[in-house]
Amino acid sequence: MKKTVLLLGILLGAMLVLTACNGDSNGDGDAVVVEVGDTVVAEYTGKLAADGEVFDSSAERGAPLEFVAGVGMMIPGFDDAVLGMELNEEKTVEIPSDQAYGSAGITDPQTGGYLIPPDSDLIFEIKVIEIIKPDTEEDSE
Repeated sequence: MKKTVLLLGILLGAMLVLTACNGDSNGDGDAVVVEVGDTVVAEYTGKLAADGEVFDSSAERGAPLEFVAGVGMMIPGFDDAVLGMELNEEKTVEIPSDQAYGSAGITDPQTGGYLIPPDSDLIFEIKVIEIIKPDTEEDSE
């Protein structure tokens, strides 16, 4: 009986340590989340909501996207989606046209056709792979 209790205690202790470390890159027990002003490195795929056609992908570009969150570098819907995400969190979001490219859409400079037609809702699959806090310039890989 004592061995069983001891073993359970060890297992529970190990689980608590692992749980405390999961997503905790700042060492104080709190998960690191994206806040306004953080530099974010993310993998993503952007699709048209109407037909699922991929219009952009970090994998296809061969490099993740790096940007400062919440300062207007991204379309508003993407910024809103990333704020509050934790390190290594994955999320799929649908962004309405008015929070994306609106009635302007995005044209392909080579063909003149639309990469993203006007008034298109978008779907983004996002994974935050690094968060760099502005005051520390330390990454949270």
